[in-house]
Amino acid sequence: MEKKMRDLENQLIDYKRFVSALLILSSYLYMGGIIKTYLQPTSHGGILFLLSLISVSAGIWFIGKGKGIQDKISQER
Repeated sequence: MEKKMRDLENQLIDYKRFVSALLILSSYLYMGGIIKTYLQPTSHGGILFLLSLISVSAGIWFIGKGKGIQDKISQER
């Protein structure tokens, strides 16, 4: 039982780290989209905006998964 709790807590920590990495990545992609669209106009800015949206969506999904794990941890205690 203690090993399961430790595994869940480690998984929650991993999800939090991955969410922060995804948010950093999405901010870089968003800024790249702004640069490619407005400062140096090219047709690739839309792709960067789309990738930014996908990474934010993945981050939101991982936040939801983390909330579920956090609920499991609180129920176990």
